[in-house]
Amino acid sequence: MVHKGNEIIEIRDYLLDQLKDLSLQEWRLLGYYLEKINPRDINTRYVRIDLDDYLEIMGLGEDANIPYLKASTKKLLLKVIDGKDPQKKNVVYSQTTLFQRCRLLSDEKGKYYFELNAADDSLPLLFDFKDHYIKARGMNIFELDSPNQILMYFYLCKQNGLGRKTFEVPVDELRDWLGIKPDEYQRFGNFKDYVLSVCEKALKEHSELYFTYEKGKLGAHGKCETLKIHIKENKKISKQTESVQLPDESENKENEEIRKVTELCEKCFNKKINPIEFDWLRSWIKDYGMTEELVKRAIKDNSFRNYLTMKNIDDTLMKWHENGVKTLEDAEAFCKKEYEANKLKAARKTVTGSAWPTGAEAGILWPEESSEKETKNEEIPEDILDMFADDEEPDESPDI
Repeated sequence: MVHKGNEIIEIRDYLLDQLKDLSLQEWRLLGYYLEKINPRDINTRYVRIDLDDYLEIMGLGEDANIPYLKASTKKLLLKVIDGKDPQKKNVVYSQTTLFQRCRLLSDEKGKYYFELNAADDSLPLLFDFKDHYIKARGMNIFELDSPNQILMYFYLCKQNGLGRKTFEVPVDELRDWLGIKPDEYQRFGNFKDYVLSVCEKALKEHSELYFTYEKGKLGAHGKCETLKIHIKENKKISKQTESVQLPDESENKENEEIRKVTELCEKCFNKKINPIEFDWLRSWIKDYGMTEELVKRAIKDNSFRNYLTMKNIDDTLMKWHENGVKTLEDAEAFCKKEYEANKLKAARKTVTGSAWPTGAEAGILWPEESSEKETKNEEIPEDILDMFADDEEPDESPDI
């Protein structure tokens, strides 16, 4: 039985956000594919699925004919996703299919099997990614009975990976994650009865992670605006199978740093960090080796801007990384050097309508210096001054 495996799968939440309209069978087929590939080896992009396994995954009978099999793979092959790599900022947008080909083949013994191959442009989303991804157990995709349940499981894996055992989430944000359309389950009571409670029961029965919830903040007329989610480990399921591969100590520290920086940025920008911004944020920690203190210093470094954005911080931290900044002391020294190099130019620059006509008002000057301190004029050589001497009488009839 294909769903008896216990393989660990990895999927980027940037990709996950675009797959909310997949059917249960399509989720299971994608889960099978993710189980079989090695995300660190692009050569594993070709996945072979025995016909018997495929029929079980798709819920088809053994007597399914060729036209029926063709129809069952067509929708997944036609699934269009945003293939833009968030690290390539010059790409405005790029659309691609997730898979480029599915073939039904037979071996020398006459046994049939499918071969599934990812599209070239979707490879950065499936292989060799360093940005944020969710680590989960593939078997849960086969055990759960609806896309809502699968998406809720991924949501718990994401939050658990960030070290969040108890947290509060806006109801609208959770509905969006679960792929609930605006006209579905509009009353909270219906959403609770037909989605939340069903997910809670299913995950407690089939997943190593499950959750309980309670109402959080209430709005006008007692409307539930947020939910308090409590993630719990299902010891019964964990004993039956090996637990999910736990991150090592260094990865735990990175995840904790990511959680702290996420909260810092959400507080600073007064908004939820979107998937692309979260990819940047994760690269600050994992690729650049930054810390919460360094990110806080970068925010301070950009505080003079009219509109402080995550892009500003990303550009600053990328520049720091390129110049070997690894500690808070490095950052302070680098910033001071930058300020010293630019302050004279910034102080003299006047732009009509500029919010800050001088470097001091722009925050360009090093904070420890007095904003009233005048810039020292460079000494002008005497032979140059002699050229402008006023010793002679002016010519009354200059030769124009």
